[in-house]
Order: sequence, then C-alpha cells, then structure tokens
Amino acid sequence: PPPALGFRGWVVYGSIVPRFFSCFYPVGGFTLWPFVCLRETREELESAASAAEIDEFLNHEQIHIAQASEMCCVFMYVVWVYDFFRGLMCLGRRGPKACACRCKPEVAYVWNRLEQEAFDHQHDLRYLDSRPCFAWLAYPTRDVAERWLSWQSRRDRGYDASDVACPDA
Repeated sequence: PPPALGFRGWVVYGSIVPRFFSCFYPVGGFTLWPFVCLRETREELESAASAAEIDEFLNHEQIHIAQASEMCCVFMYVVWVYDFFRGLMCLGRRGPKACACRCKPEVAYVWNRLEQEAFDHQHDLRYLDSRPCFAWLAYPTRDVAERWLSWQSRRDRGYDASDVACPDA
C-alpha cells in the first residue's frame, strides 16, 4: 500500500463546532480539517469515559482527517453530505425512496461510507500507520452497519439494531 498520511490533525477540546452540527442528533466530535473539534473539555471527557474510549473516539475523528487530506478537504465533505442525504432518501439503483431509512438520521449516519471506515477501524489505534489511501471506497457494507447499530443499541439502549435495513445502499 502507499505510505500512510502522518498528519492526524489538532484536537480542540470544548469546541462549539459540534453544537452547530447537532441539528439531527447530538454530535460529540466533528472533523473540520485540520482540526478535530470535540464538544467536551478534556476534563469532561476524562471524567465520563475511560482512556481507551477516548483514544478510540479520537482515532475515529483522526481517520476523518486522513480522508479529508487525501480528498483535498472539500471533496470529503461533499461525499459525506451526499452519503448522508442518500441514506435519508436511499437513492438506490431504482431511484429515490423517500424515508426508506425511516427518516432516521442515525441510520443515514451509519450508512455513510466515510463513517463506516472510521467506525470499522476506530478500535485499531495503529490503523492510520498503514491505512491505504481511499480505503473508504470499500464501504458502505451491511456487515459494518449491523455491527455499528448493534454496538449503539448496547451502548445507548436507544437504537434498534433492526434499523439496519436501508435497501439499495
């Protein structure tokens, strides 16, 4: 594989940026290249989560830094927004199906190819050392969506893992 991108961004704790993007559901972190903007202060994160959970959260956002870097920043956001709205409308091979994902932004988020790559590898803190360029092209997959929704269901007790159904994705 081509050499991995070494830049992982600068972390900004206690940022107001995630609040701007919380119109659909609460956003804890947002990658605004070259910054990883986190809603909580470092102290708030450390009191609410383990060091391993914080490292995974940061790794997830730093995977987005790598995606943005390889796509000249702006194209990453174009792909992200396209995938998000495609997830809401399920624009498949047979055309749009409004509310095919039951108009749940959480499900559209799970079907976003950039988010799937980040979720699929957030636990591997060495992933960015060997990540191939454009690794997100292998996503989205039903397997990752099912694992992610199952993980959210266990973590939050608010998501239904059966929400994975987003046909034509």
